[in-house]
Amino acid sequence: MNRLVIVLVVVTGLFLVSAVSLLRAQKSIEADRIAAEVARERIAALKRADNPAALPKAEDRSQSDGPAQMRFPIAESMIEVEAPIDLPPSLTIIPIEYAQEKTPEDFTALFKTTKGYFAVEFRREWAPIGADRIYALLLSRFFNGTRIFRMVPGFVAQFGISGDPKTTAHWKDKKIDDDPPKHPNEEGTLAFASHELANSRVTQVFINLADNTPELERLGYAPVGKIIFGMDVVKSFYGDYADDTNMFQQDFELKGEPFFEERFPKLDRIVQVNLIEHVSDPVSVDVYLRAIAGDMRVEAGATDTEIAPETFKVRFECSMGNFTIECIRSWAPIGVDRFYALARNGFFNDSKFFRVIPDYIVQFGLPAEPEKYADWVNSRIPDDANQVSNTEGTIVFAQPVNVINARSTQIYINLRDNSSTLDAMSFKPFGRVIEGMDVVRKISSVYGEFPDRYRIWKEGNAYLDPYFPGLDGITAVNIVDDATQSAIRAESAPAR
Repeated sequence: MNRLVIVLVVVTGLFLVSAVSLLRAQKSIEADRIAAEVARERIAALKRADNPAALPKAEDRSQSDGPAQMRFPIAESMIEVEAPIDLPPSLTIIPIEYAQEKTPEDFTALFKTTKGYFAVEFRREWAPIGADRIYALLLSRFFNGTRIFRMVPGFVAQFGISGDPKTTAHWKDKKIDDDPPKHPNEEGTLAFASHELANSRVTQVFINLADNTPELERLGYAPVGKIIFGMDVVKSFYGDYADDTNMFQQDFELKGEPFFEERFPKLDRIVQVNLIEHVSDPVSVDVYLRAIAGDMRVEAGATDTEIAPETFKVRFECSMGNFTIECIRSWAPIGVDRFYALARNGFFNDSKFFRVIPDYIVQFGLPAEPEKYADWVNSRIPDDANQVSNTEGTIVFAQPVNVINARSTQIYINLRDNSSTLDAMSFKPFGRVIEGMDVVRKISSVYGEFPDRYRIWKEGNAYLDPYFPGLDGITAVNIVDDATQSAIRAESAPAR
């Protein structure tokens, strides 16, 4: 009898487990069906994103200043789709009607202007009230077609008056409370303009063209975002009118674009603004956009390089051991000159090997202190001709694929013979590991490609140390002569 009861209990239990599993499977299938439908809808919208007229307008959010309701939920993962023809594949536009309902803690906007592109990353933690208003303005496409009506070189570039007087009137009385300044008004930051009265912010914003912290923080201006690429575009806006336009703000508001065109026709314009997915490598995107615009100029100034010797050796002292490379100028003279200057200026000291793919490459070249070396990271050098293949142990400048004149500071070492793939992509070796390749192979690959290159570019070791403590790093890089190298080799040789 007891056995019969046990059997019945077991059978009943198995039946219940099967029923639950079947129910979960049905729910999973339904969830997948819904997710697939969402994906299809978003793909279709993304393909239309370069034509704003084809997208339905966001609902009016003027009463609550909260974001419009979405017709469909946002897919959790990024979907690779065909982007507008003049954008790099690494940029993904978020169509307005698929934008997140609540203002994200961080969001990025791409501004297409008459002078080129720039992008701003907004941080809600810096100014939550201002971020909510910016987000509302972006979703309503407020900035499309607006003029950069005040350009004071070395101070600010200001915009945010609609070319349509009806739109200006709609927003005019919707003032928002002030945010206390939490971030300095350093170069490249974006903040709301306001009157001297408290809580008077509406739609006008400005970009700091220099570090204006001492003056503007005292006046209560709270940055809400910062340019991540295209600062040179902003600085190139037409500025000969300077502050002369400022006294005509009321005319701008009441008469709109016809007045701009009549009185100040040379003012630059924001053509279109799109929300975009997080940009992991803004420097590469900037280079791509320059390339498709036919802008191949190479930034100089603080990074002017000196001519390197025809050959020289460089010793890397690292957390996992030491290795030595030999640079050969005949292989890639421009690349060698840049590397020589970087090494002599201590650029690589204390930096990390942030991307390691076993049996492929190990990558480094983003500084421990980004602000200290910003001029180097943001400047680019012309391409060298292909001379040498990407064989095992060669050292090469990384760059965006199929973009010319894009090399900057990032470098990789080939862990195998990659000539069959990387040679065709125009990656040009400028040196090779001559001692310690076994040490190079020991570089930790525990994090693979996971570290975010955008955050490294922006925060350096302040980001890497707490989040990726297991990364190997470079303690020091020194140019050594043959005698020094021989002495080091003898000192490190095992005793007899």
